[in-house]
Amino acid sequence: RPYEYVETPLPYISDYSIKLGTAFYSLWYYIRLLIAPLQLSFYYGINYIQLQTLWSALPLLSVAIHIALLGGAVYFFKRNIFISFLLFFYLVQISLAANIVLPLPGIVGERVLFTASLSFAILLAWLLNNLLNKQPEPVATKKKEQSKTVTGAQTFNLSVSKAQIAALALILVFYSYQTIARNADWKDTITLFEADMPHLTPSAKANYMMAKELRRLYRTDKNLTAQQLEIQSAKAIHYYNQATAAYPQYAIAIEELAMIHAVELNNNSVAIPLFE
Repeated sequence: RPYEYVETPLPYISDYSIKLGTAFYSLWYYIRLLIAPLQLSFYYGINYIQLQTLWSALPLLSVAIHIALLGGAVYFFKRNIFISFLLFFYLVQISLAANIVLPLPGIVGERVLFTASLSFAILLAWLLNNLLNKQPEPVATKKKEQSKTVTGAQTFNLSVSKAQIAALALILVFYSYQTIARNADWKDTITLFEADMPHLTPSAKANYMMAKELRRLYRTDKNLTAQQLEIQSAKAIHYYNQATAAYPQYAIAIEELAMIHAVELNNNSVAIPLFE
């Protein structure tokens, strides 16, 4: 479907330096989210994800990283097919959301990392097994050696070193805390939106979604008092104003803001200029 500008400006931009720069910035953002899933957002979109030229620092870093990942996948193809597969798997999966062939609404979306993160998790386990285990490998029997030569099967040392235990403890504490804390935000739509809005002020679409959800809730609340209507409509106005400040041509946000003044607040002197 055609995307609105507030979802992604890339289809509306002809400068290929900005198209590619923003695309590689989004790929960098995914790597950052894999390593440190901090400040997650229900929506990203324009202004929160800044447009970048290809020659900016982070897009160039992203280009270097992804060339290295592709080079590593090719290099290990005949040396360690396990590593090669993981690298290829990640690159193929994340390419679907790279904003190069097709734009992604929101520019960045955490959901697209779900399958690609499998590579990251397995690679992390492989690194823990191979870099931190200082205990000697068990001596293989002649039969196992022959089997390995013929079939290419791998043998694994399942013993755990103190360094591995320490690393696993840090990983479990960090990622488990992030997961549990984020789960609470997903209680319902409005809880999720309110949890993220403090850092999503620049995102026009996020502010619009927040305002629209607030308006939907109070307009469908049969027990709403006049005082509650005043409070909730003021909150919706606040987020509609932030949406239009982030993107002044946001027509539907301006229209719905005018509707609040006309219908809920009966203030036509404010509503008419907005409609116009």
